Amino acid sequence: MKNIIVFVFIIFTISVSIYGCSNRSAKLIGNVYTFQDDSVRFVAGFDNDTLFYTVKDMLHESLKVASHRSKYIFQKINDSTFVVELATKPKFWETNTWEIIIDDKDGLYSAKSKRYFKKTGDKNSMK
Repeated sequence: MKNIIVFVFIIFTISVSIYGCSNRSAKLIGNVYTFQDDSVRFVAGFDNDTLFYTVKDMLHESLKVASHRSKYIFQKINDSTFVVELATKPKFWETNTWEIIIDDKDGLYSAKSKRYFKKTGDKNSMK
């Protein structure tokens, strides 16, 4: 009986670990994240299978400097780091991938630039 309890506990622990890891990337879906400096605002929106990425000139708020929409998939590197691989490369990116680090505060870091993208409730900011 003791072996069965230990076995169930191990299975439960493994299940929670696997669910928790895959849940990190899943929490991005349906959300919009922004990074803003003095003059530029970067907006990344994750739809079910499409990434919306926009760069806006904050001096002229209605002016989109660059915008891209592409299908994407997540590639897991570790528990918090993922590579977003786009089906089509944005003209303003060097590659078709974006390595991100998801934190526990509802935000993400761009691994290369170290920019911190905060989750926003404004889903219209992708437009």
